[in-house]
Amino acid sequence: NVVGTTFNKLVLENTDDVIVTFYAPWCGHCKKLEPIFAQLAELLKNNTQLKFAKIDATKNDVVGHAIESFPTLKFFPGNNKSNVLSYEGNRTAVEIANFIKEKASYPIEIPEAVNNITAPKDPAEFEGEELDMEKGGNSVEAVSYTHLRAHETVLDLVCRLLLEKKKKKKKK
Repeated sequence: NVVGTTFNKLVLENTDDVIVTFYAPWCGHCKKLEPIFAQLAELLKNNTQLKFAKIDATKNDVVGHAIESFPTLKFFPGNNKSNVLSYEGNRTAVEIANFIKEKASYPIEIPEAVNNITAPKDPAEFEGEELDMEKGGNSVEAVSYTHLRAHETVLDLVCRLLLEKKKKKKKK
């Protein structure tokens, strides 16, 4: 995490490419983007001249970078920090990764696993559904934490299981 007092040092005063998410903790779109951004950062961590950062824009002002909506993604190229690029595309891992690769000052390798990163499911999609697990009934407590995928919350897991249930019903 970056704060207003560390922004220059961590983002501007180096030659690394840096992509920054300016977020608001209460923002639903920010909450949906956060796990995508975190997984993308993990998958691209071998690109040593690429850094991922996030800053709570409701608590930190950054001179010269007015934020009008949340989340806002800005790319700071390592070879030209004054040429800040705003990301305006879809908030998918693949599109963000392709944007980074296209704008990067250094060669970026994008692993195939980026295609597997998806946004958490919207719980409203499952209104009225019951989770019927083969062993354990309809209780979320029956869901073992070993079922969780990387960066997945219990709610994401329940939504994923409900989607799988719907798919099985459609096949019948």
